[in-house]
Amino acid sequence: AAQAERVLEPYERPCLLCAEDDAAHCHRRLLALAVIRRHGGLEVIHLR
Repeated sequence: AAQAERVLEPYERPCLLCAEDDAAHCHRRLLALAVIRRHGGLEVIHLR
């Protein structure tokens, strides 16, 4: 997760996309949760 955070850091509003129909099965969800735990105050929006 730390490496991914460094990649996303320069961006003001990064977006991680996934083709999973159900957000519960998306591996990017795990990264989003790790970033939220570390930085707080972030919003995750699941697009459908």
